[in-house]
Amino acid sequence: MTLIHTGVETIDPGPGPGGREGGADPGTGTGTGLVVLDLGPADPYFASQYHLANGAGGQRDLNLFSGGASVWDDYTGAGVRVALIDDGVDYLHPDLFPNYDFSLEVAGVDGYHPDRDGAHGTAVAGIIAAQRNQTGAVGIAHEATLVSMPAIPASDLSGDGLAAGPTISLRDAFANFANYDVVNNSWGYVTPFYDSAFNARQAELHATLADVVAEGRDGLGGIIVKSAGNGRGSLDNTAGSWTTASWGTIAVAAVERDGRVSSYSTEGASVLVSAFGGPVPGDVVTTDRTGHLGYNRATVGDEVTSGFNGTSAAAPMVSGVAALMLEANPDLGYRDVQTILAATAVHTGADSFDGSGLTGAERYQWDWNGADGWNGGGFHFSEDYGFGLVDVLAAVRLAESWTGTGTWESRALVEGVAANEGSVAITDLATVTMTFDVAETIAVERVAIDLGLSHTWLSDLEIQLTSPDGTVSELMRDNFGSADATDYGARDLTLASNAFLGELSAGTWTLTITDDYLGDSGTASNAALSIVGHDATDDVYIYTEEYADFAGGPGRRALTDTDGGIDEINAAAVFSDSVISLVAGAIGRIDGVTFSLAADAAIENATSGDGDDLLTGNALGNRLSGGRGDDTLDGGAGTDTLIGGAGDDRYIVDQPGDRVIERADEGIDTIETALNITLPANVERVILRGAAWSVQGSSADNTMIGNAACNRITGRAGDDYLTSHDGDDTLDGGGGADTMIGGAGDDRYTVSNAGDVVRETVGEGFDTVRSYISFTLGDDVERLELLKSALNGSGNDLANSLVGNSFGNMLNGLGGQDHIRGEAGDDTISGGAGDDTMIGGTGDDTYIVGLRSDVVVEETGAGYDTVVSYAGTFRLDDNVERMELRSGAQVGYGNDLRNTMIGNGAGNALYGEGGGDRLFGEGGRDTLVGGAGDDTLNGGAGSDYYVLGEGADRVVIGAGDSGYGFSRRDMIRDFTSGEDVIDLSALDADAGVAGNQAFRFFGGTAAPGAGEVGAVVYGDALIVSVNLDDDAAIELQLQLNGVDHITASDFIL
Repeated sequence: MTLIHTGVETIDPGPGPGGREGGADPGTGTGTGLVVLDLGPADPYFASQYHLANGAGGQRDLNLFSGGASVWDDYTGAGVRVALIDDGVDYLHPDLFPNYDFSLEVAGVDGYHPDRDGAHGTAVAGIIAAQRNQTGAVGIAHEATLVSMPAIPASDLSGDGLAAGPTISLRDAFANFANYDVVNNSWGYVTPFYDSAFNARQAELHATLADVVAEGRDGLGGIIVKSAGNGRGSLDNTAGSWTTASWGTIAVAAVERDGRVSSYSTEGASVLVSAFGGPVPGDVVTTDRTGHLGYNRATVGDEVTSGFNGTSAAAPMVSGVAALMLEANPDLGYRDVQTILAATAVHTGADSFDGSGLTGAERYQWDWNGADGWNGGGFHFSEDYGFGLVDVLAAVRLAESWTGTGTWESRALVEGVAANEGSVAITDLATVTMTFDVAETIAVERVAIDLGLSHTWLSDLEIQLTSPDGTVSELMRDNFGSADATDYGARDLTLASNAFLGELSAGTWTLTITDDYLGDSGTASNAALSIVGHDATDDVYIYTEEYADFAGGPGRRALTDTDGGIDEINAAAVFSDSVISLVAGAIGRIDGVTFSLAADAAIENATSGDGDDLLTGNALGNRLSGGRGDDTLDGGAGTDTLIGGAGDDRYIVDQPGDRVIERADEGIDTIETALNITLPANVERVILRGAAWSVQGSSADNTMIGNAACNRITGRAGDDYLTSHDGDDTLDGGGGADTMIGGAGDDRYTVSNAGDVVRETVGEGFDTVRSYISFTLGDDVERLELLKSALNGSGNDLANSLVGNSFGNMLNGLGGQDHIRGEAGDDTISGGAGDDTMIGGTGDDTYIVGLRSDVVVEETGAGYDTVVSYAGTFRLDDNVERMELRSGAQVGYGNDLRNTMIGNGAGNALYGEGGGDRLFGEGGRDTLVGGAGDDTLNGGAGSDYYVLGEGADRVVIGAGDSGYGFSRRDMIRDFTSGEDVIDLSALDADAGVAGNQAFRFFGGTAAPGAGEVGAVVYGDALIVSVNLDDDAAIELQLQLNGVDHITASDFIL
């Protein structure tokens, strides 16, 4: 047995230089005919990597970029572990070192090239994960984690692959597969059937591989990618190797730039998909071993080769795609990855499906199988290409949306159904059949035939398997050259096929063996059929961008499903706008083509792709997922789960149990609903319809729009926009700087942030703001209530109602005829312009009045209260104790309490009314009228006029309060000797002696001496004169009208 690479070779029936199946010099140049594209990374050789982006007419690429979308916008393979079984990797290469993880190497095994001539593994590694670093080339999954298991020599390795190779044996390498997420195998066996199950030395590898798909990735299954081989020129078939026909491997064929199968690519029914291998000589640009040891030995410094090829190049492309898929959806099982790759692969090569248009190296026509779940019908399949050329963007989009878990444990299995014929003779130029009756119904994924075969010339044989649906799969066709089956040890074969994907297993399967060349014969015996699949009732109807190409096929525009189960229409791989309705009988549109749902169809779920899609549910419990784009999702009746994905999505929520799922930073999303609702996380907008009246926001910046009902709209932490229409609405912005618009009706707003804005329009009701912070009413809002610890509140030009709380509030009505209530606390209340009513409540309140028509209301025992008046005339309300005049010549009236009334610098008139009042005129020519009670009157500066009433009043004279002469002296009326007093104690009788000296009273003199007070009667008045210094001049006089005598006891000297 010889192990070989499957890349960088001249394809030839015989071995080439160095013992490979080829081995031609891969070239040292940078390639020819390369189209330079202005997109993607700045790595200098990216533009030459046509498999990533190819702008040349009539040529293909892997579709990483489409319609402005790039798979790299979202996924780069980060966190996915990719191992290579190869001849080693130059992990010091600047494109590979950043992604290489030495901790993942097998203990004691160096992943570097052990052989001086080896460079194959470095080229393979670069296709998968060359770092996007503005150096060299770039890999498909350029942030995936790499590790090398060097088990394949640079030159031929004779043996069985179990003994130690250059660094690690295949057996030990296989045993470590489970440590990785993806394992790339760009190698193969020279001898056909060498690794078949009958070879006892290979049984250990078989068992190990089974363990990998059963237990790898914590039971999800390792992704094993295998090059199909380069044996087309030798008439090889993937059936000749267990590693390309196993349930667990993804066999990859190679195509050239134009999408046609490469001349060397091994054919077979177990090929799953194709990728670029290039022609001979090669043209795939990738990393090369550094220095003079790689393929490109002539040019040191670039460290790339432009001549790599073979299925060795195609397989790592699929490994890179698998890494992107696993990053997009880490829960994918290994069977899921296989199905998704198959479902998104695109038709390539010959256009004809009847064999008439075969081109180039093609040997097989494209055909349709009997499934009904792909683009309205069956899958296309060819033994040259598998299901077609890999489409990276489509595969990743479908992987994102995939909800199944196709693991080893979850598989459905039809195992070992024996043929109805025990043994049949294969006579010369004859056709024989063997049939298998399958009772179980599962959805087919892979089919295998175990067959005992004896024939003296294998290439005489064509072996076909026909399904109950009539699909014919070519398991072998004149393959393996002029050899006896026993020459290869091909006694017990396992022939696998992917061609029946999506068909149903039940019915009669037919194995047809045709000897088509004269001269040899044999026998077939012990045939058994096995099928791996899944539950047939849970259907996924997949649509791709090929639907428009093939929608004209029979039945593809009508979808029927009546077998129960949980079913889905999945158009995640479609990038145009889709219309998908799950309502029975509805008409939809995918990829620009209409389709209909049968009248009796019952499908639960729908998924769309990157377009601006419309998804509508039915009466079942639906799961609608919009993917990217600005989608509209309407679950209809039933309890639905709605997932908009990236884009500005619109949800119609009409059932209480409906669930909306959005992730952060996926657009500005809107729910429209006739239900009371709490916005889920990451949904920004809601519009209430119908009978809905209540909505609560999320922590995002929400826009919440009410309806004509009496809405209750409540925000949370974000900067929200709340608006309603008719109805008496309640709007609470919550935290954040919110804008609230109630519309018509008597609306109530709750404010808690200094940035909150309340907007109302004229004539739209009597509206109330309840505020947790100091707040000023916006235009057209009538009422303000302060809550908890909010301190200050102001109105507007309307007739406002302002209500404080238990703290000391400052309330200002501004314009309008306001009604202001302070409640508890020491409040300051200003009515502003307008005829205002102010009620302080308990506490020592201060009122600021501007008009005599303002009303101040206090309750008995509700605190010591003050009116600060700017009105021309104002009278204290009952139970208000204090007044201050603040604006010019004003008049103030007290009440029956012990008032304190204070004037200003102008000529004020203060009337104490009842009670023992204290009146202070301050500056100006004031009139102070004590009224009833024992009052204290202090006119302050200026010539003041005092009117003493009932009770023992005291007139207080301070420095500068009164002057000399008629026009400057204070005048006192209704002074009663022996009851009222004049208080001069604030004046110092002798400034030359320390302290405040008392005056001496000398009645009957008009010229008192220093420190003396004299009094004389002039007409009907008594003039009191005071000498404040040691000269003869009189500094202060008082005139007491209607008084004819006074004594020292009438003074406080």
